[in-house]
Amino acid sequence: MATGSGVAAQVGMAAETTYGTYVAPTRWIEWESAEPDLKPERYQGGGLNAGLLVDRDSRYVEVQRQGTLKLEGDVLARGFGPVLKQIFGTLVGPTQQGATAAWLQTHTLSDLGGVMSTQQIGIPDALPSATVRPYTCLGCKVTEAEFSCEAGKQLKLSLTLDVRDIVESQTLVAATFSAAGEQPFHWGGLAVKAAATAGSEAAVDGVAGWSLKISRKMKDDRFYANNAGLKSEPLTADRVMITGEIQADYVDKTLWADRFAANSGFSLVAAFTGDLIATPYSEQITFATPRCRLTGSTPQVGGLDVVSGKFPFEVKYDNTNPPITCTYQTIDTTL
Repeated sequence: MATGSGVAAQVGMAAETTYGTYVAPTRWIEWESAEPDLKPERYQGGGLNAGLLVDRDSRYVEVQRQGTLKLEGDVLARGFGPVLKQIFGTLVGPTQQGATAAWLQTHTLSDLGGVMSTQQIGIPDALPSATVRPYTCLGCKVTEAEFSCEAGKQLKLSLTLDVRDIVESQTLVAATFSAAGEQPFHWGGLAVKAAATAGSEAAVDGVAGWSLKISRKMKDDRFYANNAGLKSEPLTADRVMITGEIQADYVDKTLWADRFAANSGFSLVAAFTGDLIATPYSEQITFATPRCRLTGSTPQVGGLDVVSGKFPFEVKYDNTNPPITCTYQTIDTTL
């Protein structure tokens, strides 16, 4: 018998080849929270009927259905490639580094047409049954992904996914977690670098927090006939918005304040390094955004403490480099 609480919960995933067609999970990520949310549209029929004081139950029908899924947790140093593929869409690798156990994945931004997944969430009943119930989300497509890290914390990822349907008819697949340690990337391994141009970034001082958000605007209401009230695959309906925020003490005004005041573009790199795999290769995840524009405000004094502030930015395309590149170095030889 399972434990009648979140202790027995699990989240498994697998890439789909056909939108909304179930694929049994093959990878289980240790998310901290998983929130599937079925959103059916139901209609109550009626009409003139003398003396009828309550609507007829027989005319209450479900006309269509869809859902969302929110996932949140640590970014792990191993086994996270399938998640990154769902976020970015394009993957090069894994490519072996030298003759070592280190393998490099390079993820760049592309359209998510044909990139979707099945996500199965095992949600336990409380006692006395303590049964883990499978809520299977079909046709999951990432609409928003936010990476964030602040002083003394781990690198976090918050995902929002559009879902074609949520069903309970699929059998719960038994989770198989990696026997190897899956350590999260964290503040102690973070290096933040900036420069006027890509390729010349250098470490900057005073940073106390960093975040990066990828938001995709999709036409997610493609409800057509012959789909049994379910929608067709959402399509990109606008340009991707990539935004972020630097939280920093006012150590060097040239880094953020001057660039904001002068509307100067710059390149920003955030690199998280984990354990050594084999010299000189370590576990690592790096986010490179070659062209950023600050959209915040002038530094302000709010009291007697050290002056600090939040410096939001937007990522642009510099006509040469990919707007964002995520490299993920791990011991994973495949996704």
